Amino acid sequence: MAESRIIDYDETYVTFWYQRHEDDKIVIEKVHAYEFISRLIIHIP
Repeated sequence: MAESRIIDYDETYVTFWYQRHEDDKIVIEKVHAYEFISRLIIHIP
């Protein structure tokens, strides 16, 4: 994930966006920082 996709971080939640492949819709999500990190680290080889 590019850093430019992160919209906001308030020390508890991370707000970011991504473009869904199925319909090219832009989705904005706000998740807890721990959830964000757990989603991110699965992509580290």
